[in-house]
Amino acid sequence: MKATKTLTALLAIGVFLSLGGAVPAATIFLGGNALDAANWSNGIPAAGNPGTVAVDGSFGNLHSAFAGATITQTAGTMGGGKAQITTGTTWNLLGGELYFSRYLQVRNSTVNVSGGTVTATNSSYGTFAPSGNDGGTINISDSAELTTRTAGADLGGTIDIASGWTGFWHANDFSTDDWMNRLVNDFDKWTYNGSDITGAIFDATFEVTPDGKTLSMQTASGPIVPEPSTFLIWSLGLLGLAWYARSRRSGQ
Repeated sequence: MKATKTLTALLAIGVFLSLGGAVPAATIFLGGNALDAANWSNGIPAAGNPGTVAVDGSFGNLHSAFAGATITQTAGTMGGGKAQITTGTTWNLLGGELYFSRYLQVRNSTVNVSGGTVTATNSSYGTFAPSGNDGGTINISDSAELTTRTAGADLGGTIDIASGWTGFWHANDFSTDDWMNRLVNDFDKWTYNGSDITGAIFDATFEVTPDGKTLSMQTASGPIVPEPSTFLIWSLGLLGLAWYARSRRSGQ
């Protein structure tokens, strides 16, 4: 019993020290306008004050609003007309929706989309992109689903797609080879597991719907080829059935 208490105390001290001697605060979004500190349980998210979102809300331009903060969204719809996530913010979308009637730009920040949906479909804008020479990053993985007017990254921004992605990205304005041209020709902006996307990687990894609008990862396809032992059993079985049928005909 004494040993257990000692181990627990040591673990607690280790966690305490690893956090710089203090347990960081956390703030929970309560709904409404995310730029209003009163709508968070512990004020606006910031460095050392991570935020969590699980209810519907809205925000406008996020320029410098959550400087250095990490925000994790698991449910609810968040968004507005347009937004710029800037100043070292990290937004983790695990569930729910990021919705914008115009656009969402990511500047000097990171948006990790591993679940939920991102929607930006305005006929004139409708983009979700990292931009600026300050190097915004969007990471797409797991079950993330996106619907936008177009898809791209401005100079200095990067969109990385991880292997194992099971969702899709639908671009309303795309057709024919638009997806291939974006992922391959903008090789300094689009990456696959952190590496440039060549034509060979695109052909072996991604697939696009016949209308050219929706990108996803390739799924297993083609004929099922049985293992040699299974194939032998099938063959013997077929030979047996053929012999049985022939024997019956001979006996009639």
